[in-house]
Amino acid sequence: MAVKDIAGNGLAKNTLLSYVKSPKTGTSYMFTGEENTGKKYSAIQFAKALNCETPLPDSDSCGVCPNCRLIDRVFTELDEEGMQLNPHPDVLYINTEKVNIVIDMVLDKLQEINAYRAIKLKKKIVIINDAEKMNNVASNAILKELEEPNENAVIILIVNNQEKMLPTIISRCHRVEIKRAPVNEIRAKLKTVKPELAGEKLEEAVMFCDGRIGDAFDYEGIKEKVAAAASIARIISGKTDNIEGIFNKIQELETAKKAKKDDKDGSPKVFFLDILKILSYIYKDLLLAKAGVKDVMKQKYSINSSEIRELSEKKIVNIIGLIESAQRDLLANANTGLLFSGLFFGIRKEGLRND
Repeated sequence: MAVKDIAGNGLAKNTLLSYVKSPKTGTSYMFTGEENTGKKYSAIQFAKALNCETPLPDSDSCGVCPNCRLIDRVFTELDEEGMQLNPHPDVLYINTEKVNIVIDMVLDKLQEINAYRAIKLKKKIVIINDAEKMNNVASNAILKELEEPNENAVIILIVNNQEKMLPTIISRCHRVEIKRAPVNEIRAKLKTVKPELAGEKLEEAVMFCDGRIGDAFDYEGIKEKVAAAASIARIISGKTDNIEGIFNKIQELETAKKAKKDDKDGSPKVFFLDILKILSYIYKDLLLAKAGVKDVMKQKYSINSSEIRELSEKKIVNIIGLIESAQRDLLANANTGLLFSGLFFGIRKEGLRND
């Protein structure tokens, strides 16, 4: 794997390779973008290109030399807490999502990086995942390193929410935005890397990941969200009023989300945004069912048409609009329980409205 294998993101790939070609490679980079768009993967490929022993003509990594294999191994073989299973003095990975990162840890590790020249690699590599989650003291320690850069080391910050970073840190980093990938590239990547996802499973992963390639690789996580959205659809559009049911379901999902140790779905907000997105797909497929496409609801979501109230096409379109409005409200930090309850009443009201 190399920079060229990053899904989509043509501008980012060209930018990264231009940094590699530059006679004065920068020492600090910030990879920004939504959760699960492939920022960590992109950072690893960039680190390999910077250190490759036998680079390709375009300065991309070969992917097979000892340096490339070393970086792949150190950054991908992690324990449940996100710590390196095979640490190397030239390579440091700090996962702030899994580790309660404190100042002593940051200082100790950075001092190790700065104390000596690289033993094996051309440049030492530091990758800090979810860097916006560092506390203020740790952030200031990183800022000090950026203000007094070590030419023999490269620091890469992976950031989901740039607004939470200190402006002084942002200004000292080369920024690379990793965006959602096109459907065709995600499909091609899955066929190559996860051949076990074929047929309907492949298409479900491509459809429901919504351009976030990290989600596409977590098929079980996708199925979990589809099942959750289908459960909510049954409650919201069921034939009996059950406001308590929607409260309980959302509380159940929130509790399970917080308790999940190996959480690949991102933050709770992203999780429920995905559920709303899938909920909109359910109602769009309900339109197909009304148009005569047989068993589409049962095949995709295990929902029988008998479980859903009879709705006209006009009402279904209006409900889709309500769901899209709920997505915007959730992005604006609306309370999840209240939001879904409001959606419940909105859909109920739409169902009673005369066409």
